[in-house]
Amino acid sequence: MATNVTRNVLLALLAFLGLGAIAGGGALIASPSGKLLGIPLSILAPSPFRDFLAPGLLLFFFVGLAPLGTIYALLEKPDSTFAEQFNFFDDMHWSWTACVYVSFTLILWLQAEMLICTS
Repeated sequence: MATNVTRNVLLALLAFLGLGAIAGGGALIASPSGKLLGIPLSILAPSPFRDFLAPGLLLFFFVGLAPLGTIYALLEKPDSTFAEQFNFFDDMHWSWTACVYVSFTLILWLQAEMLICTS
């Protein structure tokens, strides 16, 4: 019972992260100037980016689609020899390792955002 509750909480958090990142990334892709979200381009001054297109693409694909793909993998458990190469849980499906990689991706995203936007 506790395992199902834990898994369902994980699925809900992954969905929240993925859908939010897809919405935010999509808005930045649609409006690279940041006006759609009310973000001034001036916060990118210390960064290598001239507009929000590249950050929007990174947000959309890595922070948005990756969690949603992980949800699919957790529920359907598809076989993947490629993903299995990165699985460090020998007794578990590779999708559990994907959850760890999604977490690291989010941490890296937040750290990069803080370094770039607050310099």
